[in-house]
Amino acid sequence: MTASDRAEQNLILRCPEPLNAETPPDKLIASFLTPQANFYIRSHGPTPALADDHRIALDGLVDRPRSYTVAELQTAFATRTVTATMQCAGNRRAHLHDVEKTSGDPWNVGAIGNAAWTGVALCDVLAAAGIQDGASFVGTTGADDVDVDGETAPFGASISIAKALGRVCIWDSI
Repeated sequence: MTASDRAEQNLILRCPEPLNAETPPDKLIASFLTPQANFYIRSHGPTPALADDHRIALDGLVDRPRSYTVAELQTAFATRTVTATMQCAGNRRAHLHDVEKTSGDPWNVGAIGNAAWTGVALCDVLAAAGIQDGASFVGTTGADDVDVDGETAPFGASISIAKALGRVCIWDSI
């Protein structure tokens, strides 16, 4: 089943391209974990079709730059499962429209979900690469292209090196 099919069958479609769809409120309260079929979809651009041998590069302020396929990551590092809530920053944006028009999709309350996420830990991959002194952020660049003020650019984000290495607990940010 494609993501578009899943959105049409289980979610409230907010935008067909790029695909954005939210979980209906009654499906949010059905269980502690949000089933994958009901999990919201947030896309900034078209989802890229990546080959099985697509490589993820790690470079910058590291002693041992390298690249991995997903299969190599799964072989080289232990997997972990973390239960966590993920929410789009625009969740409940539709309610802001009652006060003043805002930009972005008119999300109601369904751009949120709780799931058990499994994969390799970023801190393990960074430790294997050997983080150099002076590194303060981990920047990521996706394979998906997005519109940025009329220009096409790769989607990207960053987090602090302390957070990436697990040295920041939730209480530090309250």
